[in-house]
Amino acid sequence: MKEVNLDIVEVTVPNDDAEEKIQELFRRLNEGVPLNAAEKRRAMGGNLAILVTELSQSVFFTNYLPFTNARYKHEELTARIVRMAQSSLANGPLVTDIKDKNLKDMYAQGSKLPEQELEKIQNRTQLLLNNLIKVFEPQQPLLKSVGLIPGYIAFTEEVIEDYAHPELHKLIGDRKSTRLNSSHGYISYAVFC
Repeated sequence: MKEVNLDIVEVTVPNDDAEEKIQELFRRLNEGVPLNAAEKRRAMGGNLAILVTELSQSVFFTNYLPFTNARYKHEELTARIVRMAQSSLANGPLVTDIKDKNLKDMYAQGSKLPEQELEKIQNRTQLLLNNLIKVFEPQQPLLKSVGLIPGYIAFTEEVIEDYAHPELHKLIGDRKSTRLNSSHGYISYAVFC
């Protein structure tokens, strides 16, 4: 029999959620399931990776999306939105290339960003998410596709930029939306503030 050295890894589980993640990782390692792009970028570490993780736990992701954060799906979407925010802050287009290669580059460069820049990115990203919260209801089926959400962001930004009165929130109060009953069900009219 051939001698084999085995490494032993002790895993301390701080809460039930961590135990579930460890079991999932163990299952995937034994079945040979490769890491997806979000999981690889998360492993890169750095300040931007931490920011993306924090933003992916905001109200929009926890309450509004009709899909879970399995395999860091929320972080994948958050990374795309952060890329859009970063582009618009650099006076570039809001609609930008959000392919995996560009997201990887963003993470690599993000580890060198000063704290002030990270804060600007966080604020801009949160503003984009807050605008979606004003338009969509929690668990709305239109939010099922990760690929469509950046388009919704671009659309709401365009509408706000071109048509919203800068003092609209003061003029109409804090109402989120007005619903009108039609023969086809309910129609939501968003209030952009």
